[in-house]
Amino acid sequence: MTISETVRKGAEILGKAGVSEAENDARELMLYLRNWNLTEYLMNVHEILTDSEAASYRELIGKRAERVPLQHLIGRAYFYGYEFLVNPSVLIPRFDTEILVGTVLAENTGHQEKLSVLDLCTGSGCIAVTLKKEGGYGQVDASDIDPAALHVAEMNAKRLGTEIRFLTGDLFAAIPAGSGIRYDLIVCNPPYIAESERDSLDPEVRDHDPEKALFAGADGLDFYRRISEEAPKYLKPGGKIYLEIGYTQAEAVSLLLFQNGFSGIRTVQDLSGKNRVVRADLLQETEK
Repeated sequence: MTISETVRKGAEILGKAGVSEAENDARELMLYLRNWNLTEYLMNVHEILTDSEAASYRELIGKRAERVPLQHLIGRAYFYGYEFLVNPSVLIPRFDTEILVGTVLAENTGHQEKLSVLDLCTGSGCIAVTLKKEGGYGQVDASDIDPAALHVAEMNAKRLGTEIRFLTGDLFAAIPAGSGIRYDLIVCNPPYIAESERDSLDPEVRDHDPEKALFAGADGLDFYRRISEEAPKYLKPGGKIYLEIGYTQAEAVSLLLFQNGFSGIRTVQDLSGKNRVVRADLLQETEK
């Protein structure tokens, strides 16, 4: 079979397996197999695969049909126009989080080199790296509890030419004790899925994203409670916090921030009109 026929057959297999973007994924797996870009693929669709290539492609299609994420099979994901390395240690970057990054960038222009940023639960590092590249912020720190995730983030920072300080620890516990460090901006895409929602998740998410990056207690708010309580000790007066949320959580997260000394609380919607980000200001010192 030609390459185009092979990809068409792959798409049929993926479609029957319930993969939502079967045609795209079948093509992406061929691009990965041949180390091609899209132009090279289109110029060579009438080529015939070797027997070994055909076997390798069938294996890739088989794994994707078992709902192994495309990004895990090809080892990369795209976020804000940049290519990030990914593996099962990190949450796969998704478009929802681009809303978070875009909101931070839009609200913090001018003298960016003087601003300091803390990215909690950094995972692949996609938020911290993109903010550094696109925003040019002076000091960007990124923390995660998982050393394996931080290793991926460090590789991404190096590949994309960004200087970021990586810290290991559980949320703010990653910040060196007694350092007195405070930030202008705190950004986070925390775990926010309720345990009761586990069975409703796509297999790619439920079975392959790291569990510790997904679930946050019975109501999905465990991390927001901790972050809203602790963040005032690590933000400068007038500092800002930006949190990605599940689309039903805006009211609850806003209330938690208000109860912990934040104001200027606002919800940002994604392109489909669903609530996706809550941002807030710390206008004065808050004693805890």
